[in-house]
Amino acid sequence: MSHSYYLSSLQDVTHRVRRLTFKARQSDDVLNFDAGQYAYLTFADFDKRPFSIANIPDHDPEILEFFITRADAGPARYATHDISVGEVVKVEGPFGDMRMCEQHDRPVVAISGGTGFVPIYALILQMLKHNCERQIHLFQGERTHDDIFYHDLISDLKNTYSNFRCDIALSEQNQHDSGYLQGDLDHVINEYVSDLSTTSVFLAGPPPMISAVIPYLISKQMPGSNLHTDKANLSEPDLERLQKAS
Repeated sequence: MSHSYYLSSLQDVTHRVRRLTFKARQSDDVLNFDAGQYAYLTFADFDKRPFSIANIPDHDPEILEFFITRADAGPARYATHDISVGEVVKVEGPFGDMRMCEQHDRPVVAISGGTGFVPIYALILQMLKHNCERQIHLFQGERTHDDIFYHDLISDLKNTYSNFRCDIALSEQNQHDSGYLQGDLDHVINEYVSDLSTTSVFLAGPPPMISAVIPYLISKQMPGSNLHTDKANLSEPDLERLQKAS
């Protein structure tokens, strides 16, 4: 089923990322979704493309928010260069099986790369609002300091919830003296994470990053069933590793 939304606001949050906020045109267009899911957006005459939903459903049910990375062509370029406030888009969804697990109070390790931060942030925000005592540690990977587009979001969570912690790793910039970790996320996880046998792990980002991180998670005794990620981003070797670890 498709839903009709219009662009209510846009903001360039870094040189690479734009935030787009859409509002349902009427009440029966509202998309019912869970934190961590995604939707297909159709811009102008382009083919539809999936984008992660950045907000949570109990904030404002008529609003959908997306962070979209600039591109040289296609719908992502249109969304980050050409779209105008008031323009109508078709929304299809929701999709995705990376959702909040409410059946236990296990601590959480969340790992995201680039705009994989978007569904992870939504999930963390939902968790904190529903269970303020759950320990949550986010590892976020970026290339350089200039690629960090969520300073205010993270600061708000840190200031509000004492059980939330975030470490940002930069892969292409040495920022050891500025409070950042250094290196790709797979090496960061190997160095800074210990036993994951009783931890819920949430993972989002580019498929190559996901494939690189999974073996390190398993080496930390993570049961395959404790990993929450969109299966569409998993390769056959990833699925085999996780099955053996369950």
